[in-house]
Amino acid sequence: MRRLVFVLGAALVLAVSAKPVDAQLKFAPHVAMVSGFADAIDNTLGLNGEFGVGARLGLELPVFPIGVYAMGTYFFPADAEVSYYTASVMGKLGVPIPIISPYLLGGLQRSATSLGGLENVENGVFVGLGVQISRLFLEGSMEFIEDDPSLPDFDNDPIVFKAGFIIG
Repeated sequence: MRRLVFVLGAALVLAVSAKPVDAQLKFAPHVAMVSGFADAIDNTLGLNGEFGVGARLGLELPVFPIGVYAMGTYFFPADAEVSYYTASVMGKLGVPIPIISPYLLGGLQRSATSLGGLENVENGVFVGLGVQISRLFLEGSMEFIEDDPSLPDFDNDPIVFKAGFIIG
């Protein structure tokens, strides 16, 4: 009898506290800036100071401060012949504080760079920290990209800063 009362009570609490699905799905356009300090050291063609735009789509659990996101960013290098974009899958672990919520993020990333007829696709991981203030988010992440020694090094394990607005 105790178990039945406990199960019914737990089901009632979950039913009352459940959010609609649209509050769990998150869409966020963002802007990004690359800050790769290694460019100045070895004079390789880098993306230091370049801007990009992108978006992310994610699912966050209503009871726990965790989420899973897919995201893409296209950068606009100053050299018109260079093209650079990234696609990522990441996890987010937040601290459930109202108004200002810090969080950790980490995930897998695929980046593609093309210069002239030469294309370079790299895979790697990234980790970072962020803060969400109401619907605005600001984050910084360090990318650890697997480099191909036979091709020019475009990214130099950059630090990327992103800011965006959450819809949903």
